[in-house]
This record gives sequence, C-alpha cells and structure tokens, in this order.
Amino acid sequence: MNEKVPAGYPALTFRIVFLCTLASSVATDSAAQARAAAPARNVHAAARGKAEAVAPQHDPTSLDVQRVIERVSHYVGRDPERPARLFALDRYYRAGFEAGVFTLAPRGLDQETTEREVSPFRFRLISVSRGGKEFLGDLEPEARSFENRAYFQYTPDITEHYEVLNLGVEQSWEIAKIPGEGDLVLRGEVSGMDLIGTDEAGLLFAPKEGIGLRYGTATVFDSAAKKAPVAVHPAPSEGGIALEIIVPEDFLQDAHWPIVIDPIIKANFPVSTAMGPQENPAIAKSSSNSLIVWEDSRSGSKDIYGARITAGGLILDPQGIPIATKLGTQQDPDVASDGTNFLVVWAEWEAHEIYGARINGGTGGVMDPSGVAIRSPGMTVYDDQFTPAVAWGGPNYLVVWHHIINVLGTSGGQEPGQSVRVSLVSAAASPLSFLTVSSVGSAFLLAPDVASNGTKFLVVWMDDHQDGIAWRTYAAQVSEAGVVLQPQGFPLVGGNIKYPPSSLCHQCDPQAASDGTNYFVVWTDRRISAKGVTDIYGTTVLQNGTVLGADGFPISTAPGNQRKPDIAWDGISRYAVVWSDQRPSTPGIYGTAVSTPFASLSHPNGLFLGTGAFTGTNPSIAVHKILFKSGTLPYWTVTWEKGSVNSSDIYAAVATP
Repeated sequence: MNEKVPAGYPALTFRIVFLCTLASSVATDSAAQARAAAPARNVHAAARGKAEAVAPQHDPTSLDVQRVIERVSHYVGRDPERPARLFALDRYYRAGFEAGVFTLAPRGLDQETTEREVSPFRFRLISVSRGGKEFLGDLEPEARSFENRAYFQYTPDITEHYEVLNLGVEQSWEIAKIPGEGDLVLRGEVSGMDLIGTDEAGLLFAPKEGIGLRYGTATVFDSAAKKAPVAVHPAPSEGGIALEIIVPEDFLQDAHWPIVIDPIIKANFPVSTAMGPQENPAIAKSSSNSLIVWEDSRSGSKDIYGARITAGGLILDPQGIPIATKLGTQQDPDVASDGTNFLVVWAEWEAHEIYGARINGGTGGVMDPSGVAIRSPGMTVYDDQFTPAVAWGGPNYLVVWHHIINVLGTSGGQEPGQSVRVSLVSAAASPLSFLTVSSVGSAFLLAPDVASNGTKFLVVWMDDHQDGIAWRTYAAQVSEAGVVLQPQGFPLVGGNIKYPPSSLCHQCDPQAASDGTNYFVVWTDRRISAKGVTDIYGTTVLQNGTVLGADGFPISTAPGNQRKPDIAWDGISRYAVVWSDQRPSTPGIYGTAVSTPFASLSHPNGLFLGTGAFTGTNPSIAVHKILFKSGTLPYWTVTWEKGSVNSSDIYAAVATP
C-alpha cells in the first residue's frame, strides 16, 4: 500500500526539475516558488503562509483536470518483482526509486511495442552538512509513494521528494532549519552519464547512448522574495560524479523561511518561443558552435531569425538574431558554415528572389544586414525562386534553389518551365556563377538539397518529369569550378520498385550529406508494402556518381508515416539521420546512426529524441565531436518545430547515438 507524505515542518525547500526525454517547457521563478509552497508538500501552515506572500496558491475549490490526469497516468507503484522498488511510467521515460537512488531512463518502443530503456541517469543524495557537521542520517531510506509522488525520508527533518509529471520528474528537498554557522551544502552522486563540460547554463551530461542532460545553474529564493544565485559544483567521487549545491552563509543568516532552490535538469529545450509561429528550422555547425535558423512570425509576417548553440546545448542568443526582417515575407531558410562563419540563405517571397547573409560565428552579428541577392541572369519579375539550400565546399559555397519561368516571363527568350539552378558563392557572400542543373519543362520540380565532399557537390531534388504525376528523387554532381557533371541528373531508385498508382510521392524530401569522399542521400518513400504508408529510405552515391543499391536501403519502416528526414556526417565514422515519425505508440522525432555503404543502423527501430507539432515536424541535425571518458564520440544537436498550426515553437535536444 502506498503511504502518505509525512507531516513535518519543512522550512527549507530545494527544487530540481528533471525535464527528461519529453520536456516541453522550462519552469519559471514564480512556478518554482508556487510549487515550493504547494499544500501537497504538507508544509506547516505558518511556513506556508509566508510562502504565499511570494506565490499565490491554487484554488482548492476548482478542478484542475490536467493535474488529476497526471496523478492517475503517472501513478507511482511498487514493482511486483522487486517490492523495495517504486516506479512510474510515462510514454517517453521510466522513473525508478529504490533505497535512496533515483533513476531516469528514456524509453523507446519498437515495432512490437516492447519496452526498451537506455542510458539511465542515476542520482543519490549522499550528504547534507553545515559548517562541516553532517545532518543526513540514513543513506538508504525506503522509497515511499503517494499518487504520482515518491519520497525518501532520511531523517524526520530531511525528506527528498519526486513528482512524476508530463514535463518530466520534479525533484525537491524539504529540510528543517539546520542549526549552526557556515554554508549549507547538499552533495549528490550522479552516475550513468559522463560529465562532458560546463558552460554558463550549468553542467553538461551525456550518455553512451540516448538523450543528454543539463544540470542547470540554480537560484535560491526566500519567502520575502529575496533571491541569490546558488553554486552547483562538480567534484570527483568514487561512485561517479559528485555534485555540490551550496547555499552561502550570508544568505541563510537573515533568510525568511521557507526557501526555494531551483536548478533544472533538462534534455529537450526551447530555442525560440516568441509570439507567432516559429517554423522550418535548419542547423549547421562551425568548428565551435552551431547556428539554428528558422521562419519567425513575431512581427506579424515571416522573417528569418537565428540563434547560436554550443555543442552541449547552450543557447547563446536567447532572444534570437534578426537576420532578415524586411517588409513582406522571408521564408525557406537554410544554413551552412565555412568552419568559422555561417551563410544563411532564404527566399524573398514578394521579390521572387533568393537572398543570403553571413553570420559571424563568434559574435552572432549579421555581416550583411541588407542581404545579398543571388539572382539568376535573365530573370524577369514573373519568375519565381524559392526553397534554397546551401553547402560549403571550400573555397566556395554552392547555393541551389527551385526556379520557375512563368509564361508571362518568356519575352526574354526563355522557355516556360521549372529548373534546379545553382550559384557558386564566395566566402565573402559574392555570387560567382550561375548554372542550370536540371530543366524539366512543364513538369513540377521541388525541394532541392546539396552536399559537398570537398571537391564536388552533389545536388538532389524531386521532380515528376518521368510520368507527369509522381515525384521521384534525382541527383547530379557539380564540380568546384561550377561544371554540371551529369546534366539533367540521374535517378536514385531503379525501376524495379513498385509504387501505388495513386501515390504522388514515390521518393520525396531528399536530403544529402558527405563523409568527405562519397555521399549518402535519404528521402521519404511511398513504395508498395504491407504497411501502406511512407517510410525513410537512403542510398550511397559514390564520388564518381554511381548509385550503390539502386533499390535504396530502409532506414525506418516503423508503423505509421515517417517523413521529412535530415542527415549529417558525424565526423568520425557514421551518418546521423533524423526524421518526423507518426508511429501510433510513440510519435515524435526519431533518429539513427547509419554506417555505409550498405546502411547498417545503430537503432533499427529509431532512437526517440522528442516531440513536436503534429508529432514533430521539420527536424534538422548537426553533429559535433566531444571527448568522453571512453574516447571521442559524436554529439548530436537536433532541432525541430513543436506546437500547433498557429503557435509552433523551435525546440532542440542533444544526444549521442
């Protein structure tokens, strides 16, 4: 039987939120104070009354439906096979509580909906001291629970609480006023993940496989609304990594109890939650950081914004960098880096033109505030140019886009139709030459992308010129001198694969990357199968243009639709592929590492990374190399669109495959 939380006089409350695999927001200061004062904590009336001056209480006469659902759906129960262990399940994580140890494990569901857990994060409180005197007591207390809460009671005055929520697991400590002088120090031990570094936002942890976590910086509040930063230090420990949370003596001397301390541990985190929809993110890495760019509607119309992010997930530009904010609509952004700075490209909708601007990788400054027009020669006001993509090939970028010559624009001698066009652009953002890679007359052509192996670019796109009905994926190489090596391109999938007659998408949404020699291309595929919906396929293209595996290799064939893939080379030995996944059991953003040439997968059922709009849309990925205890490993930064049709935001996560 579950036991009720013990009554007491918890005068000091610490709060940590574990925003694990599916965290969707970051707690605010006021929320932290409100939770610290919540009646569910059984805080003594006098102490709670003081806290109410800081944080208003929930109206007990109203029905909080969401809270009721969370209590029922995240019920903490005893493991029938291990009675001393409590556990709670969310669709995306499993929390465990036993003998003073808290574990948090991301969950993935394979095609048979069998539970799969990887890389648990383990936390154990090992010391509470003030002025060198220890107060903790029992180091292996029994786990107890009430509804969706679990707790460990170390002494009558020291209790560690956990509340299992949709956002993740909230951790807090309730500690009576401890006598003595000096700093108050809580020391906890972390295992299961490597500490890979620190930055302004806290401590960065990464598993050998799965979602990385950040143990955030902390703030201490008292009930009179006084607050101060609280230090969180890593320290060596025999059992793993020790964390010390230190409340300074000068704060404790005149503190009004209760006190709230709120570092946050999180995995998925917001990049932009500004007013209006934030859509269509793209990411590229330099030698130090990455840059995420997206369509931003905070002004009422679509602009292009960006933000730099460190390899560990620190957002360096939390308000966003305004890159293109002219009157009208700027859309379809993409980004690449020369190793130091970035080139962002986008489509100016009203002008029907492609523009670009450089971003300083060190400062985030926009180096071309008015943008640089990347305009096709002979273009008329009736032409359309949109959906650009860009790659760095050294010494130049290659920008590729979809060009439409409308009937009204043929007075200059051009035939109406659609084409894939490219421009070599210097590192100084100067267009150098313009080429047509493929022209398909009256057929439709969409969604070009480009990658470089250092000497040649591979351009990929989809068009319906074969039968005028269904889109198929094609490719062509462009030399660094600007010569198209396979005019009109070559197909990536042979004629042996059968597709439904009604399908408009045979192979759609192609994306390409290179390992420095060859290429790998991924796409959304609608071939005939028992499943009857879209999957993710890919294939190797050798440096001479030969397609290795003319039928394509399956990347994800899970139940439901998989679509909108993206790909990056991890700089070591494998490609990183992510996609939007609508599998019925656990929809969201998924990924896998791919070894070439024959597409061996690290996660045949996909590694779950997060959720988003309509179960996750438009993911994009960049990969850094980070030194772990076991050696240098790839560290993914994945970004995607999360929310609803009219209020989507940009989110990101860091992970190791």
